[in-house]
Amino acid sequence: MGNNNDHVRADESSEDDEDDLARRIILSSANSHSLIAAIARYQSASNTLVVDGDGDQEELSSDEVNSSMHQRSSSGRGMNVKAAALLAKYQANDSQLKHSSFASRLYKLSGYPLQITGIGMCASMTKGRSSLLPLLSSRATGPYLNYRKLRLIPRKSGNSNLSIQDCRSIQSDLLPNNRSIVARYNHKAFCGTFSSSGDVFMSACQDQFVRLYNTRYDDGVFREFKSIRAHDVGWSILDTAFSPDGNFLIYSSWSDYIHMCGVWDESHHSQTPLLLNGGESHHFCVFTVAFSNDNSEILAGANDGSIYIYDRSRDERTLRIEGHEDDLGCVRFADSSGQLFYSAGDDGLCKVWDRRILSDGRAQPVGILAGHADGITFLDSMGDGRHLITNSKDQSIKLWDIRCFSGREGVDATRKMVARQRWDYRWQEVPGYVWKRGKLKGDSSIMTYRGHCVLHTLIRCRFSPIETTGQRYIYTGCSSGKMIVYDALTGEVVSKLKGHSACVRDVSWHPHRPQLVSSSWDGTIANWNYKSDHSDQIRE
Repeated sequence: MGNNNDHVRADESSEDDEDDLARRIILSSANSHSLIAAIARYQSASNTLVVDGDGDQEELSSDEVNSSMHQRSSSGRGMNVKAAALLAKYQANDSQLKHSSFASRLYKLSGYPLQITGIGMCASMTKGRSSLLPLLSSRATGPYLNYRKLRLIPRKSGNSNLSIQDCRSIQSDLLPNNRSIVARYNHKAFCGTFSSSGDVFMSACQDQFVRLYNTRYDDGVFREFKSIRAHDVGWSILDTAFSPDGNFLIYSSWSDYIHMCGVWDESHHSQTPLLLNGGESHHFCVFTVAFSNDNSEILAGANDGSIYIYDRSRDERTLRIEGHEDDLGCVRFADSSGQLFYSAGDDGLCKVWDRRILSDGRAQPVGILAGHADGITFLDSMGDGRHLITNSKDQSIKLWDIRCFSGREGVDATRKMVARQRWDYRWQEVPGYVWKRGKLKGDSSIMTYRGHCVLHTLIRCRFSPIETTGQRYIYTGCSSGKMIVYDALTGEVVSKLKGHSACVRDVSWHPHRPQLVSSSWDGTIANWNYKSDHSDQIRE
């Protein structure tokens, strides 16, 4: 930990080790915010903090403490909030802490009372276990963490100085790593997503059912409250989407219609079919659907390469745009305005469209993003109207900025490379040359992520939520049965979550908790939470 990246363990038995651990926790150096300063600021009874280390004593005045929150201490001492999060990974048993000399040593060095509590800043959901991190949360003026939801919130009142960014920094280090199965089916699970509130989880399975689970409770149990038998399914339900208000859902399959259902009405059979195919295609399939942020329109993409827009107030399809040269695998709105949206498909291209200048027929995109060497299986928007990611059969995820469109060279290079593909990802292994391929000419992506495998189906990738991680990560399913989590800035694989025996097609991160759900072709829905003492068992 600190500059030496030493690992600390709170269960070391000897007094020397405990003393050393306590000193390292209090005196570890950092490059930014000082945890010591944070602790001092949360103390209401003292204006100074005495730091005892290496035989020296240093007294920091309240002004110096405040200053050290925004710049590195000249002494190099202190621990940042990221390092504080690391403490959660090395928890000690509640009774051991109470009866060991470690607690008193930590108190002696920090000048702050150690409180073992069931609700402080705890990283484990196991009953009877506690964290050292209540150091930051036991005062009324400090931060508060809902123990069950693992949601760190800056106090709205008092003198809390833990910013929203600090909260996200702490929580972003608590990556989900402990798996529990919340549902088992006798068929492949295709889709699984949380609603925008996180109170409902929706699963769609090859058995032709859409299931809704109540996830608002803090006990980690998914309570099924509704099961909807889908109409005109064909191969399987292929995509689902919640309305932004969480009151409706839509699903798509091999049908001329998409179907809309109420989430909270009592009927399990009431469905509204919305006609998209007006006879233009004989074998019609909708691969992707999305609601506009104001609930007024539904966006869809189909196997004829066309984009469809359905107006809910008029109850009819209002636009059909011939957008791609092959199957259209995914559509998403760029931001909450609903004016810009993205589309991507098997032609390997991602296109950006402006809703305000579209008309029925062969409309032109405002820009094209090229750089993939094979078809695109999924895309996700960051929500800022600028950045998005795409997952591809070329076994990579790419990050894009729509302020940097691709030129003719990039578009032509992608089209030529896609046309040369002679393998089928649905049943063949990835050819060796795919892993060795370099960057295409004209590739305008700003980052490429490799480390997962895209086979068998349209595997999804997404940005991690802004509230708990600041969208620090990009995560994806994998045909190997794993979930892969990338650092969005460095491109490094920070976690490989294994536990499924077949392809993970869909992944969904809870919007307010460090909680991930994976939907797999092994017929299981897995819920992943952070648990410190299980990290070695499921991460590689």
